[in-house]
Amino acid sequence: ARYIEAATYMDPSLPEVMKRILADPQTSGGLLAAVPEKETGAVLELFREHGSALAAVIGHVEEGDGEIVVR
Repeated sequence: ARYIEAATYMDPSLPEVMKRILADPQTSGGLLAAVPEKETGAVLELFREHGSALAAVIGHVEEGDGEIVVR
């Protein structure tokens, strides 16, 4: 968790166990893709057609200083 502290804001209301899971390198085995917002539906459909039933939009990118915000 210390590795990401400088670049990450985690909502104080998140349970400590959730913060640890999100910062644990052993849980980062999933695929993360940055997709233009207008294309998300089509990309999710492709993932699901090819066996990734749990594919989901988990966030968005905004202009800023590069901080990761977890709420």
